[in-house]
Amino acid sequence: MKPVNLTVILTIMLMFLSCKHDMPMEWIKISSNFVKTTHASDSMDSIRFDSLVTLIETLQHATHTTDNKSFEKLYKVAFDTNSDCFHIVGKGIANPSFPDEAKMSSRKNAAKLNAEHWAALLKYWNNSGRKSFTPEFKAQILYSAILFEKEVGDTLFVLVQVPLGSIVL
Repeated sequence: MKPVNLTVILTIMLMFLSCKHDMPMEWIKISSNFVKTTHASDSMDSIRFDSLVTLIETLQHATHTTDNKSFEKLYKVAFDTNSDCFHIVGKGIANPSFPDEAKMSSRKNAAKLNAEHWAALLKYWNNSGRKSFTPEFKAQILYSAILFEKEVGDTLFVLVQVPLGSIVL
């Protein structure tokens, strides 16, 4: 293809994509999904996310028992095979000695870190076949996003999406 033709085609495509009012409705929905905030937008999403938070948190609590299948159950619920992401719950509690604004911020950061830790534990379990609550492995999370937040008393529960590829063990 000649460079002029390729330039014309690319220009037309860019103009088409930059004009949202000319886009088909399906494309507008898809592009707006990538720009959504991290909180559930409608009541149905809130209900689904709230139920998922409750289920995953219950399964996380069950992993501290002697049940050998507890990690497998948690992995099956928390890992989304369509998106190759973990949807995992983290808990954060406010430090009473911090100022009010710092309390909320640190609680949210602690909850997100807790969720990322759980995602790393699940990937470690899936790779090695054994559960570990001790720091015998090191992990780095390159990307994660908070999908939903729920407050119960002074505890903040967050539902975090962690792509499998962003967990480096």
